Amino acid sequence: MNPVIHVAHASIWIPDEVRCQFEISSADLRDEAMQSADLHTDALAHAAWPSAEIVKASVSRIVIDVEQYADDAHEEMASFGRGMIYTRAHDGRDLMR
Repeated sequence: MNPVIHVAHASIWIPDEVRCQFEISSADLRDEAMQSADLHTDALAHAAWPSAEIVKASVSRIVIDVEQYADDAHEEMASFGRGMIYTRAHDGRDLMR
């Protein structure tokens, strides 16, 4: 049986249908997605485990962070606006409308 590797933060993609929820400029949003990503971890996982099934989140973690608790009461980072749904940027600026 091949291993399954979960890669949660390699994507920087923000779907057009959710772009309107963010209040920062497109350039700032792209920068935030880059700052928040674990870039190339999908390629690293594939290189380390070539026969593994790589399960990769398809959208940026600033859209939804699949590794946070669904209930923000249990998520320490939620107090910084970085729960399952990010409402603040890495520098504390508001992200959402």
